Amino acid sequence: MAGQVSMKKDFQSNLPPLLKPVFGVSLDDLYDRDGTAVPSLLYQCFQAIELFGLNVKGIYRVSGRANYVSYLKALFDNNTPSIDFTNPESFYYDINSVAGLVKQFFRDLPSPLFTSKLYSQFIEAARLSDDIERRDSLHGLINILPDTHYATLRAIILHLNKVQERYAQNGMGARDLAIFLGPTLMSAHSGGNITDAVWQIRIIETILNNTFQIFDDD
Repeated sequence: MAGQVSMKKDFQSNLPPLLKPVFGVSLDDLYDRDGTAVPSLLYQCFQAIELFGLNVKGIYRVSGRANYVSYLKALFDNNTPSIDFTNPESFYYDINSVAGLVKQFFRDLPSPLFTSKLYSQFIEAARLSDDIERRDSLHGLINILPDTHYATLRAIILHLNKVQERYAQNGMGARDLAIFLGPTLMSAHSGGNITDAVWQIRIIETILNNTFQIFDDD
């Protein structure tokens, strides 16, 4: 225990200053600044999970170490050029902390991925009982998301589809991923309430079950 406390203090004392924030910055502002529709942080995290985490039990369900997540977050906010998540040493061999970094990014967005403007329409679509009608209604709403939100949603859904394809190894199918990521992707600053959680989960589960009916895989 004492060693863990000491390590946490060391991490916190060595956190770099924020020179080029990524967390807490809108997707549009990140695009205007960096020129990529999907933040490079997410690509790094997705790549690492696809290399090292697809066979890990409970990926996206099991929490990473909070001090690792905090330190990695600060490294990205500092625009540290040496970050290379193809080397597991870069994330201390803790792939769950990389998954935690993904969740933290979406929690910190000032404008949620599905947007506050369309939030109530997404919830309304989720209430449709017919699977095809619900899929098509969600597809239509996804198509009118702002470009950066559409591109980022597409990127994470294609990534999560790779995770669910390894369900036999990691135990994380569409339903499981939706439970642990749905509220995170849907509810940040959305004005939604806890009673919407069931519909938020249903939205992500429906999208994941229809990944290639909604998005191409180029």
